[in-house]
Amino acid sequence: MEALAVILVIALSTWLTVGWRGRYWRKRVARWADSEGVQLLHCRAAKRREGLARSAPTEGQSVFRVRVCDRDGAVKEAWLTFGRPANRGSAPDDLIDVTWDR
Repeated sequence: MEALAVILVIALSTWLTVGWRGRYWRKRVARWADSEGVQLLHCRAAKRREGLARSAPTEGQSVFRVRVCDRDGAVKEAWLTFGRPANRGSAPDDLIDVTWDR
């Protein structure tokens, strides 16, 4: 019975942590879109070995794939990289790179 309680506490803690992180990053990416004057249509975390995530992220970096609509109505996609560039100090949620699709 005690083991079940421990498992439930660990599962709940993990679920809450993952949920908080997801909400935080959705808000952070939405703030970026607002600052760029674009409408955020879609955002997701990059999967392992996908796009720029194949070689770009180092420890402490987060990469996202976004689709936005600009002021002229054009739909564009980009990779956003947040975190610490190698050998430079910055906050974990600083935007360090935006790579637009061509």
